[in-house]
Amino acid sequence: MDKRQTSRIRKYPDNLKLKDPVIESGRTIKHIASKIGVSREALSNTLNGHYKGSIIIPKLKRELGINDQDNE
Repeated sequence: MDKRQTSRIRKYPDNLKLKDPVIESGRTIKHIASKIGVSREALSNTLNGHYKGSIIIPKLKRELGINDQDNE
């Protein structure tokens, strides 16, 4: 595996299921990131499964009105 392939590995694939609610909200990643107090890059990396986002995910769920039961 070369360097480009390793950089594409998603360490946290469970985060990917949060992308649809973000898209459905009609808001940009930048706007949501600003509302929850994180950088656009951190939110993007979390949503793409490259960052665990243990602090970001609860804030994101609150902002989007997602219950843990809704997302399972």
